[in-house]
Amino acid sequence: MHLRPNLVWDKIKGGLYLAHDELAEPLRVVEENNDHFKDQLERLAKFIRSYSLFTTTNSKENEKKIFEAILTALISPLMWMIRKELSDERGKEKLAEAPVILILGGHANSGKSKLLHTLSLLCGNTFDVFSYKAINRRSQVVLDDMMSSENLFPIFVDEIEKGFFEGDGGQGFIKYITNKHPVPSPCLIGTTNIEFAPRAEIVRRISYLHFSDTFPMDNPKMKKEADRYLKDEVGVLDQTLFYYLLDHMTSLYKEGDPLIADEDPLGIARQICKEAFIGCGITPDFIAMEPLGDFYHSGSLEWKAFYFANRKEFKGMKEEGNECLIIDIDKLYGSNFRKVEQIRNKLPPDVVKANGTPMVLRKKEFLSFIGEDQSWFQKWRG
Repeated sequence: MHLRPNLVWDKIKGGLYLAHDELAEPLRVVEENNDHFKDQLERLAKFIRSYSLFTTTNSKENEKKIFEAILTALISPLMWMIRKELSDERGKEKLAEAPVILILGGHANSGKSKLLHTLSLLCGNTFDVFSYKAINRRSQVVLDDMMSSENLFPIFVDEIEKGFFEGDGGQGFIKYITNKHPVPSPCLIGTTNIEFAPRAEIVRRISYLHFSDTFPMDNPKMKKEADRYLKDEVGVLDQTLFYYLLDHMTSLYKEGDPLIADEDPLGIARQICKEAFIGCGITPDFIAMEPLGDFYHSGSLEWKAFYFANRKEFKGMKEEGNECLIIDIDKLYGSNFRKVEQIRNKLPPDVVKANGTPMVLRKKEFLSFIGEDQSWFQKWRG
């Protein structure tokens, strides 16, 4: 059986209810002016900090990615409503700006699975997260059934295989659930490995956060301290902020207020969380000012390394008065078709002028993508 809490939207009363057999009860209203609320937000902030305190580079940017994942999970039962407002006010083509799929990718030991289980707890899940292998036994049938149901509780799936993003069935599924008219339905939040490299038409339909900083599994002293910190300082997390955020967003809906900000579909939810942390005396510097997306950022690092390792292979040319670069990656990677396809897919569409063999890249856009300007390139070329 594929178990998770049954969270439904009551179309008559206009609210979220947890359904148990034949009964349904409204979500508990959380008051912010009490010790438990403050205690939970303090513990959550410490959990977020652990991803910079105990990882290799101590990057504060890692904290922002952690909160972005948390925010997406907490608001996910109302994502259909945000998408409906987005579609009604700005057109159906804007639906891709509020994806129903969040993928946590990156290196081993970067804490992806730990984060996924914590997201599940923060939403009040009393069951385990799903294993992709367990729900992929009948192609996409199980996932399709869950994603098409009116149970709004997020679907947490660990170790989604790359075939889901690269195969025709998986790609068709992603396009379908992203493009369909918004009705009450859940979001999918999952982890995958570092080889994640789908095509552009899939990338623009999902949210992706990349975790490259790892926890020191080979450092017993640091690992012991990290384990102690998570046990004693973070401790037990619950669904307090989940209920609080959903209650506030539902109230805005009932009052006819907007649920989306100008350029950020999660902007209103982001601000509610920010004010909650500030109200508890916590500086929320881990909350990004705008939506985070990592796929092409991680791709830029790979292409920069590829460029410096093979820069003599990049040939200049002019096409219709515009400067371009030609690179034959098939020649460099030989018969490794999968690697060729992966690195091709990590270029943004606006960089690629022609995606054949060889590839033709727009020079200005490519150099900007990898973080090098035109003057540096001219100087290197002499």
